[in-house]
Amino acid sequence: MATDRISRIAEEITQDDDTLKPLDIRVREATKPGKDKKRGIYQMATSPRGLAVIINIENFPNRDSQRYGSNVDVKNLKELCKQLDFKVETYQDLSAKQILTTLDSVVKNPLLPITDMLMVFIMSHGEKDVILCHDGKSLATEDILGKFTCIELKDKPKFIVFQACRGEKIDVGIARMVLTDDFKHVQSNMNPTRDPIWKDMLIAYSTIPGYKAHRDSWYGSWFIQALVRVFMEDARKNDLQLLLEDVNKVVNQFPHKDGHKQSIEISNRGFDRSLYFHPGLSKEKLKNTSNPVNKNMENTIRPGSKNMEKVNRNQGFTFTDHNRKKDIHTPSLTNTDQANHSLERGSYKLQKIETGGVVCCLQYDDEKIVAGLWKGSINIYNKPTLKLAYSFEAHSKRVNCLQFDQNILLSGSNDGTVRIWQNYTYKLLNTLKFDSEVECLKCNFNDMLVIGTHCDLRGQLSVWRINSPIDVKLTKVLQLGHPYKCVDFDEKHIVNGCRENIQVWSTKTLQSLKTMTTHTAHVRTLQLKDNVVVSGSDDKTIIIWDIQTGQCIRKLEGHNLWVYCVRFDARRIVSASMDTTIKIWDLEAALDTNNASDEVCIRTLKEHIRSVICLQFDNTQIISGSSDDTILIWNFQTTQ
Repeated sequence: MATDRISRIAEEITQDDDTLKPLDIRVREATKPGKDKKRGIYQMATSPRGLAVIINIENFPNRDSQRYGSNVDVKNLKELCKQLDFKVETYQDLSAKQILTTLDSVVKNPLLPITDMLMVFIMSHGEKDVILCHDGKSLATEDILGKFTCIELKDKPKFIVFQACRGEKIDVGIARMVLTDDFKHVQSNMNPTRDPIWKDMLIAYSTIPGYKAHRDSWYGSWFIQALVRVFMEDARKNDLQLLLEDVNKVVNQFPHKDGHKQSIEISNRGFDRSLYFHPGLSKEKLKNTSNPVNKNMENTIRPGSKNMEKVNRNQGFTFTDHNRKKDIHTPSLTNTDQANHSLERGSYKLQKIETGGVVCCLQYDDEKIVAGLWKGSINIYNKPTLKLAYSFEAHSKRVNCLQFDQNILLSGSNDGTVRIWQNYTYKLLNTLKFDSEVECLKCNFNDMLVIGTHCDLRGQLSVWRINSPIDVKLTKVLQLGHPYKCVDFDEKHIVNGCRENIQVWSTKTLQSLKTMTTHTAHVRTLQLKDNVVVSGSDDKTIIIWDIQTGQCIRKLEGHNLWVYCVRFDARRIVSASMDTTIKIWDLEAALDTNNASDEVCIRTLKEHIRSVICLQFDNTQIISGSSDDTILIWNFQTTQ
């Protein structure tokens, strides 16, 4: 940034009250991706780019010192982050315990594995190496920073901002009332941890050690004002560290009647590459900035335009009677012995579809692969050719779940709707609306549909009777009390994950039968078949259950991060994880508790470069969807 531009920004921030107006935040869009051939760059291509968390402590019941003007900082930061294409979460007046609990929840946010960056802004009174919380307790900044050294955030750039005083020394205020983010001295012997886990983290402090940070009662803190203005003008072309250098220059030039200054401090903990926000650039323009995929992948397919003609009956698709039974998940099988032998040897032919977005759910049959994407669209690929046959905007937000038979396709989304589409023509037939996000659904395509929704800490299972696609009637709503992400049912039981537990209901009476407890973190996925339930959890384990007794038969360990998806048949379990791998387990061997988990795991597949979110499989193939914007087809029948 040129010196005259820095001076102009500083002067704009500190004009007289009669001319200064609330900041109109308009982030200037980039025209091309940033580059740094010497240092390399962090990937910043997903939409949203990442998660931004704003924690503001404004009120202190045990202290007569409200942080006037901090609400302006929150408003400005929230708008800036939104225009930088970040999902924003804001928290107000948290106690010390609530801050730590909130940060524990933040690092496990399901958005982070499928996006590129985490930003956290913490604003309060402070002194030296601590901040003051709403309950009057102090919290060491190192304790806060330590929350971001977990394996879930490995290799992900983290930008942490503290807007708080760090000492008693003060620069005298400007002409209008200037407040400081201070409180009485609190001792802290916390020292920075010198451990390799401190990586990819850039920390910005509003002032240097020993000094106070200034905050205007009307227009917010000097530091946040400067940060917002510099970022909205130059994030289009400059990397994060250069932006912060310019923020410091702007803060240095704040006019002051006594000539006093304020300087920010930047701490780099293994932040060894350049980071460009790329505001306004589409994923297509940023595709060359992403990490390269495996060069050995075969048959790379790029999706065609949305104007591509719809799949028609001349391509082999035909309508059938709605009551005709067919296992949509299991295509016709041939040469299964060869496939099993190839699976044991780890031999497969790998094909790839580039989807143009994060794949959240999928299903396939002999004719097509149907994928629901994060951006709200549904893509249909011709199964034999793997070419995009049709794509349509099904929802305004993420498609979390879908299921189809010969006549209809159902899809559920974060936009609070389940939509019923005519198969092959994809004409909208019906919409079921909810007051919360739709996380999961299961339909037997005969007479029953179960839909799972959640909002905040409240979850519901709603059971519906389907007489026809346009005649769908609510039977009963089951209150769960906690959010969850998975449901399945058969003619006897309904099962769903509820936090770390699995609830079992009677399909006939819709009464609760039992709760199965062994997982230690959220149950993210499950499947029910023949009185057996297999579940996967954020505790990184897979559990096989006997639904009759409610007992855990076997716990399988091997994944390094959350288990996103599990599917099983009579011979094997296949699991997908945030750790980018797919594991194939021998079900019969798993039931023998004398076999260790590593003996039960037949094969680990490593070709995706980001979290594997969903999969389906049969005796000859596995089809998986990932946050790396691909679908991979693992064909064990043909290995040439």
